[in-house]
Amino acid sequence: MQPREKRTLEEKYSRLSVSHQKLKKKVEKLEISTSERLAHLESALESALESALESALESALHAYQRQNTIIHKAFSLTGVSGEYLEFGVFSGTSLIAAYHSAKEVHDHLTSGHWDHSFSDPEARKTEFHRAWNDFRFFAFDSFEGMPASRGVDKVYEIFPEGTYSCGEEDFYRNIEQYGVDRQKVTTVKGFFQQTLTPETRERLGIRHAGVVHIDSDLYESAVLALDFVYPALVDGSVIIFDEWFQFAGNPLLGERRAFSEWLQKHPELTA
Repeated sequence: MQPREKRTLEEKYSRLSVSHQKLKKKVEKLEISTSERLAHLESALESALESALESALESALHAYQRQNTIIHKAFSLTGVSGEYLEFGVFSGTSLIAAYHSAKEVHDHLTSGHWDHSFSDPEARKTEFHRAWNDFRFFAFDSFEGMPASRGVDKVYEIFPEGTYSCGEEDFYRNIEQYGVDRQKVTTVKGFFQQTLTPETRERLGIRHAGVVHIDSDLYESAVLALDFVYPALVDGSVIIFDEWFQFAGNPLLGERRAFSEWLQKHPELTA
């Protein structure tokens, strides 16, 4: 081999050796980078799993809590048919609970996890689905807070005018934030003296009050709500009073007095 050829080969080997070293360093960096990325990915996955588990547990807890509320028990008794009427909705907390309780009862009825003692279970499932699709939620509120107390409600005037004020759009925003289908909810805005009329009931087509939730606090408001809902009551309708023990449970005040007088006016009803 000629000296010149030898030098050429040595130079090529040297360059190859340098290139090899550079490649080796790049591989080492790539390994470090890949290792860091894998570690980061593993950490992200663990965090996501923890978050998903917490969310699932929280959802299960909320479901358990709902199942132990009077609203959930009401839907368990009545099933999901007709309408839900709430008088005094404020920011929507109770209506949110009612919506999800009704949905859970519907899902249970159509899940097959109960005793299908029907001749045609599939037909019954179809009926349950139709009932949920037709089910409506009515929210009656001034969306300006409570009216001024008068008459018997002035005995213990603990609710200043405007108490529990929440705007209509704020109400809708709240319920949508917690998964309520806005299309199933109808708000009736205004003070009860103006809105709870036969014309309103006819216009809304309220015929079957399955669950009624009266959260008016005041006697006069409860009287108006009970008179309004009376023609739409059916055998098995459930009426919930949110403030039954308001005013230290005095039966001569608030919702208790309104209900007692209403039953006397309608002796054909039993409660």
